[in-house]
Amino acid sequence: MGMRVGRVVADIKAFGPLMQEAARTAAFEKDLEFFLGPGWREQVVRTPAVDAYVAHLAHLQEHDPLGLLAHAYTQHMSLLAGGRILKKAMQKAMRLTPDGPGTAVFTFPPRDRTGRGLRGDYKDAINSLGRELPPARQQGLVDECVRAFELNNGIMRAFPMGFKRPALGAVQLLAGTWWVQAAVVAAAGLAAWRYWR
Repeated sequence: MGMRVGRVVADIKAFGPLMQEAARTAAFEKDLEFFLGPGWREQVVRTPAVDAYVAHLAHLQEHDPLGLLAHAYTQHMSLLAGGRILKKAMQKAMRLTPDGPGTAVFTFPPRDRTGRGLRGDYKDAINSLGRELPPARQQGLVDECVRAFELNNGIMRAFPMGFKRPALGAVQLLAGTWWVQAAVVAAAGLAAWRYWR
């Protein structure tokens, strides 16, 4: 048991520099202050869905620390994969300046290590770890990634809005790029079809 726990701690520590570089808490806080003002903490309501997500992460921290990597990877990859597109779309739709406030969460510090960037290094590290894990543990991490999406979807469903409003908002936000519009509409349609079937 001690060897297993020691190995898990070593695996997680190996991701420390990547997670520090990908950390978004300060950026989210900066954007929230820009959009909602200095009293944003008093305006933000913590929903039961957020409480459920936090409880799940606390459970993982206690019983399956390696499972936290699946959640970190899922959250960070969403910002690293689509962040530049969303940043430009938000700047255009909300008339934000390119280097001004409001899109800090999509801005990652410049890097020198590789030409692939943080996203590529993060994927390489996860894939390297995955190759060392037994198949059952690999599947456990995949299952945690799915759970991350389920918990995120629960948070989104907690907001009092129907499907039409966010879909139209997304299309309007991305109105300047037709190919992104088409992809968003197709993805939304597929998600709705899967949800309602």
